[in-house]
Amino acid sequence: RALQELVSEIRRFRNDQGLQPAKRIPARLVGLEASPLSAREAEIRSLTRLTVPEEGFTVSASLEFATSATGSLTLTASAKVELDLSGTIDLVAEKTRLAKDLDAAAHEIEEATIRLANAEFRVKAPEAVVKKITDRLVEAEREVTRINAALERLTQS
Repeated sequence: RALQELVSEIRRFRNDQGLQPAKRIPARLVGLEASPLSAREAEIRSLTRLTVPEEGFTVSASLEFATSATGSLTLTASAKVELDLSGTIDLVAEKTRLAKDLDAAAHEIEEATIRLANAEFRVKAPEAVVKKITDRLVEAEREVTRINAALERLTQS
């Protein structure tokens, strides 16, 4: 289960960074040696298209993990994947794309908040419609958090 979660998080991170799934990226897996996943490093690299770093490797993005007592992953500082994204993404274009996505999510939050704040709408609308708008609000708030984290990672690189 931890392997599946780690691979999913790395793939999600790559997607958030605008990297094509088939693109091989040099990466260091730091702190993995202290986890039960250490024996599966080759499998992790294969599933996530991460290559062993070569000379001149420069960390331009990182994703931090830890394994909880239940075996599931949480974002902390005990293990991390460091990637060298130089030459793989246009940072300015990626920041612009993320800013546009952030504006769209913020607009979704604004619209949903206005509709849900309207007492007349909440009384007249079917329960399923109110739930759908509430769910969209929650998802838009998650998107804002995800996009802000991606922008923060890009700013640090």
